[in-house]
Amino acid sequence: MAGYHFQEKWGYGIGLIADATGGVTEGLSESRKIYQALEDQIADAFKGAGKADAK
Repeated sequence: MAGYHFQEKWGYGIGLIADATGGVTEGLSESRKIYQALEDQIADAFKGAGKADAK
């Protein structure tokens, strides 16, 4: 009987951890997309600046 209660609580706890890590994973994925877009914009700005100086 004690094993059943432990297993039940353990399953509930694991579910909470899975929910929390899912949210973190989604947040990190969104952050990566934002940083990549910013990095691309900065790289493009430097490419454009180099062309303007060459003229």
